[in-house]
Amino acid sequence: MADYDALVPHLETAKEGIQAATENSEGSTLEILDKLELIQRAVADAEAAADRYPETSGAFLGPLSRMSIAATEALELLQAQDIITQRLAHVRAIIEQVETYLGDPEAEALAEVAPADADPNATTTGRVDRQSVADDIFG
Repeated sequence: MADYDALVPHLETAKEGIQAATENSEGSTLEILDKLELIQRAVADAEAAADRYPETSGAFLGPLSRMSIAATEALELLQAQDIITQRLAHVRAIIEQVETYLGDPEAEALAEVAPADADPNATTTGRVDRQSVADDIFG
């Protein structure tokens, strides 16, 4: 099975690349979520302060409301990360099955690989609009 031997390093490299991409993406997403949470807390604190000083609150409430909406929209945009992670896990499972199949010519045909459990709230619907929102938020 010389062909398989030549293919093994490529399969391993693909699996490692997918795993690294998943880990890096998850790490970045968690950091972004932490920063957005800080922004939301700061907005809430500023809104509370504006309530204590009604004579100046008008100047602050509009921008604070926009910041709060932008942070919430950014959180929603991060659902794409969940979808990407699910898809990468699915591809990695397929590569592992191909690797098993190629290593054992007597193995039965490849079984269908079920996608990772999907988050029912995660969607790519409207992703162009969502990207423009992200571009507006993060410049």
